[in-house]
Amino acid sequence: MSLASPIAFDYSWSGETNYLALHDLQLTDGLAFLENREPRRILDLRNKMTFAPRGARIEGWSVLSGTRNSYTALFFQTDLLQTELGRNAPCGPANPALYFSDPALLFAMQKLRGALLAPDGAEPTYVETLALVCVLELGRLNRVVDYRDQPSQGGLSRRVEVSIRAYIRDNLHTSITLEELARIAGLSRFHFIRAFKTSFGTTPHQFLIRQRVTRATELLVHSTFSLLEIAEAAGFTSQPQFTSSFQKATGMPPGKFRQYLK
Repeated sequence: MSLASPIAFDYSWSGETNYLALHDLQLTDGLAFLENREPRRILDLRNKMTFAPRGARIEGWSVLSGTRNSYTALFFQTDLLQTELGRNAPCGPANPALYFSDPALLFAMQKLRGALLAPDGAEPTYVETLALVCVLELGRLNRVVDYRDQPSQGGLSRRVEVSIRAYIRDNLHTSITLEELARIAGLSRFHFIRAFKTSFGTTPHQFLIRQRVTRATELLVHSTFSLLEIAEAAGFTSQPQFTSSFQKATGMPPGKFRQYLK
């Protein structure tokens, strides 16, 4: 799909299918959120890819540059792939990934894009075959991940990770304590901090700040709440803490961010 340039827009998507996209975009500004991942600001998105499994949410805002911009999106259902690919079909959920690179998958997606843009039109069987190759390459990337309820070495189990994410999401407006999270995991505070960092790649405190910034961004985009109301709804202890944390994560204070969207 080609996009007019220059243009500014915000977006939000969560679907009933898996989503894989190849970007050919150059931005002058923007911020993207994928599930509970850290917000990403990358302006040169040429040959970058994004994957969101079914139900995952992608949202953010972009300001396109004056150059030509486009993206190629592939939507697929895992259960239908079982029929086509049998035992080679990707099994189990895959981790969301925002703006990533992989040579083999990139090559397959570029081939798919070229087929779709062919002057004489795309030959259906060829396009379908290329799409299956893309999914197989994506499955190769995820095959090294064990999705069973087993902890990474020294980390939390998948079940506990899911419980921790859900608890934080549902109670983000409150003052979530380390004791509460450690109790959910059934660990002492000391062992919980170590296991959490192994699983999430950051400390519980920093993870909470990121989730609060993400919630605040959603409210800045989709509500008319005051900055103080947004700070409280996102669980910040004060508006100054909200402003400082938001600017550190996004590069601009929340007031300026909201003005930019208008």
